[in-house]
Amino acid sequence: MGLRPAALKQVRHPGAYNPDGKDSTRFFSAGADSALLSANELVLTRKPPAALDASFLASLFPDADLVFLEGAEPDGSTLVLVAGPACLESECKRPFPGFDAIVSDDAALGEEARRAGLRVYGSGGAARFLDDMLSGVFQREVRA
Repeated sequence: MGLRPAALKQVRHPGAYNPDGKDSTRFFSAGADSALLSANELVLTRKPPAALDASFLASLFPDADLVFLEGAEPDGSTLVLVAGPACLESECKRPFPGFDAIVSDDAALGEEARRAGLRVYGSGGAARFLDDMLSGVFQREVRA
């Protein structure tokens, strides 16, 4: 679609990019932003922001047209529940309230989600989801 996406995964456990005794750990502990570079990847290590918000994401990914987040829910973001093999709301990782959309190929779960006010996308519906995102279907005021 010609978009430049970025992705950020927030984890609930400490990262392992700065093991004890390494130069990169000493740089980071001294307050420096640092990077780990290998033949296959570049990993930046920075102190986390006070607030994960749109301005931080823009500074982290200045060339991105949209940012996909896993495990993070900044105010104003569109929240999508990926249901996987679930056939009932109770089988999902989290209940429907708070989500804007669901990805599910199960017709019954999709209907249950629609009744709860969620937009429903099948696993092959990425293009339709992106069209909806870009057309402003999900625009709303920031949550209190």
